[in-house]
Amino acid sequence: MPGGKGNITPADNPKPFDKNPENINKKGRPPSIRNQLKKILLMDGSLVIQKKHVRKINDDGSVEIVMPKKDMIAMRLMQWALSNKGSDSLKAIQMIVEHLEGKPAQSLSVSTDQPVNQVTLSDEQFNEIMEQLKPIEE
Repeated sequence: MPGGKGNITPADNPKPFDKNPENINKKGRPPSIRNQLKKILLMDGSLVIQKKHVRKINDDGSVEIVMPKKDMIAMRLMQWALSNKGSDSLKAIQMIVEHLEGKPAQSLSVSTDQPVNQVTLSDEQFNEIMEQLKPIEE
């Protein structure tokens, strides 16, 4: 078995994703808006847009800009959180907190009326039971 720094080569595992090819995310990890939310929250209410992102300056003074989707989502979420729409605003704030801090821990209590029996097996007994549980090969 190869191992150690620099001792693993592609030949050691020629098809690393052949088990469930339908589950492979070929585009990589989905983008997180966490960094964009942090950046927006740290701003003091002003926003600087680089010239290369300005698409058009309209006659009324408004500006059309082009920005990455992650930034757009973060901006929209902040806009939603700052709105005066009560429960919508509260939901957006909750989403922001969950992105930055993670979801709060939830406790779970499980009880049963059935008695729990503890069984101690030798290695030999355990292996015998495991052998009986193996599927029959045709």
